[in-house]
Amino acid sequence: MGLNKNEITLLENYKLLLGIIKNENKMFWDRNNVFLTLNSSLLAASVFLFSLFSSVLTTLYLRLGAFTICILGTVFSIVWLYILNKARIRLNHWVSLAREIEEPEFNYSDFSTENRKLNNLCIFRAEDTFVRNVKFYEKAKTMKIALIIPAGYIGAWLFLVLWILFLPTVFPVN
Repeated sequence: MGLNKNEITLLENYKLLLGIIKNENKMFWDRNNVFLTLNSSLLAASVFLFSLFSSVLTTLYLRLGAFTICILGTVFSIVWLYILNKARIRLNHWVSLAREIEEPEFNYSDFSTENRKLNNLCIFRAEDTFVRNVKFYEKAKTMKIALIIPAGYIGAWLFLVLWILFLPTVFPVN
């Protein structure tokens, strides 16, 4: 027995969702890597400028350059956190749609659950079973943990900004 028209449509939608999920996941980590590289480069530049502060060349322009880099780093880190969070939400949406198709209770008007030939679709249902059985995984999903990195950079950048602003004795202005 072949698939009826509704089941073919359902299977095609499921295939499309799998492709979307795969691409969204790849883009999530690509974006993360780009922002990580950008922030690391800015941090290296600010460390270089901070190393010049102790020398005789300390000027207002040097402090202003370090301050500007720190502000840019803060802005980029906030954008990074926002983009990663939105991407995580979008990916969770696509996964939930795929889970709906996998549910045995999912029903079209043309066929009942007993006649469904697509009951073997279980990629995301299997993940749910795995998550329920492994307690740590349930509490610490990878994409949520990835949000800690930009949050840490935001904290570091804000610390450096405050350090430049409120510790003039550490950075004397000539």
